[in-house]
Amino acid sequence: MGTLKNIAARISSRLAYIQEKSFILAGVLISASTILVTANVVGRYFLNSPISWVLEITQYILVWFTFLSIAWILRIDRHIKVEVLTMHLPRRLQIILELFSDVIGLVVTGLLTSFGGIVVLDFYKKHMRETSPLQPPSWPIFLVIFLGAALTLAEFIRRTVKDFNDLRELKGTESEKKPDSG
Repeated sequence: MGTLKNIAARISSRLAYIQEKSFILAGVLISASTILVTANVVGRYFLNSPISWVLEITQYILVWFTFLSIAWILRIDRHIKVEVLTMHLPRRLQIILELFSDVIGLVVTGLLTSFGGIVVLDFYKKHMRETSPLQPPSWPIFLVIFLGAALTLAEFIRRTVKDFNDLRELKGTESEKKPDSG
């Protein structure tokens, strides 16, 4: 059992490392987007020479930023939650609701990962290109949907296992205690 916990801890640690690096890449991309938009505004309004490809690139960056950030934000528990009701429930029920939420996340990200992978492979095999001025290949743009969803799926798996363990540890101890409201 100890060896299994060690393996799980190593996997969780590596997953956290990858998620954190993808979040850092997302930050670099959004910073680059800010610089590009600023340069375009300066070029358009002060030099009368806008940069034609900035809008297209920043649209791609926004998609990449979103999907590269999701897993890390979920891991550090910074996604939007409404806890007005759940914070007053017994801890056992809170964990059960978290598990329910995790299962929904598993289904959604599982579907997004599988269909994202199918789309990326299809675009790659067919050599599809975007119908935009730059006409980049489509598959790298959509690859982030697959990658981000896969990282988020892995995080939902980690959370589900953690919540099951929390529920098992709670069984018979503090299951009926309500959390402090102060």
